[in-house]
Amino acid sequence: MNNGFLMTMSAIATFGLGILILTAKPTEFVEETKEFFFPAPDPVLVVVVGSPELVGSVRSAIESDRIVADTGDAFALDSRRVIAANADAAGGPINQLGWIEPEIEVVSVPTDGGRQWERNRGQRKAAKDGSPEDAAKAEKIASLMNKPTLNAGEAMMLLQHMDSTGQF
Repeated sequence: MNNGFLMTMSAIATFGLGILILTAKPTEFVEETKEFFFPAPDPVLVVVVGSPELVGSVRSAIESDRIVADTGDAFALDSRRVIAANADAAGGPINQLGWIEPEIEVVSVPTDGGRQWERNRGQRKAAKDGSPEDAAKAEKIASLMNKPTLNAGEAMMLLQHMDSTGQF
């Protein structure tokens, strides 16, 4: 290849890059670059357990050197996790540590109410005691629970039943 051809190709490539840079939206490029080099921190995860007693039982199971803030009804771990009796109590450690800027995810752990279904196990109404609709629904739910795969409608029906009976 001769030098003239290489210079022409270099000029065309340079011109093309120049046009690309001039027509690109710099705000999109800057945001993408910023997110690549400075990723957002993981969100603070708040686990609401329902009572100060349950907070205490969780606290006793965790090594004390991992606890970075403690207000009695809530405590924070070095892994940006907060265990709290309720959502209001979580504010103490969050504010104390200055974790107010990033996202905060709240997860509620079901306590006694989530296990209510265990007390009611085996107490299905017989068809003669309940309405025919209740008996048909009970049979349908029982068949869905034994099915290896479900379609979307069946899965929704089963999830609604489990939600209404506290089986989550």
